[in-house]
Amino acid sequence: LIPSYCGVEGTTVVSAYGSVVYLAAPSETPPSMRTHTVGLAWFEWRDRAFLVRRLDKAFAPSLPCFIGMHNGSLLISDEMPQRFHKFALIHEITCNARLGQAGRCLEATQEEIAMVPPPWRDEYIALRIGFYDPLLKTALVNDELKSEIKASLEYLRRLSF
Repeated sequence: LIPSYCGVEGTTVVSAYGSVVYLAAPSETPPSMRTHTVGLAWFEWRDRAFLVRRLDKAFAPSLPCFIGMHNGSLLISDEMPQRFHKFALIHEITCNARLGQAGRCLEATQEEIAMVPPPWRDEYIALRIGFYDPLLKTALVNDELKSEIKASLEYLRRLSF
């Protein structure tokens, strides 16, 4: 489940599990993403393959260990420790699959945290809190998403005490 970073933009590849993955051509990727891309990969979850674009910290300097989704592709900060990638990516897939459902972010966060091995949990929770706190202060978040993020943040804070 841990993604390996490989692939050439603008090509179609077959992953190790047989899923066909289209790596977006440079013309389909915003210039800022292309500039900050340090790796491409695919990530398989529940019989689906997702393009993962690993971006350098300069892409979103105010958002530590950021994750996101753009046009169906997953985005992840290169500062996120590799051992945590799958949990963060699963959260983003789950949350986006439930768009429009109230409580989707909290449910995705609860499922995500349940997968993190106990020895890593405190560090991972601290990373996620460190991402959500500044995310709430950006213009990237509308009121509906703000409410979703606040619920997840409150849950993570309860776990960290």
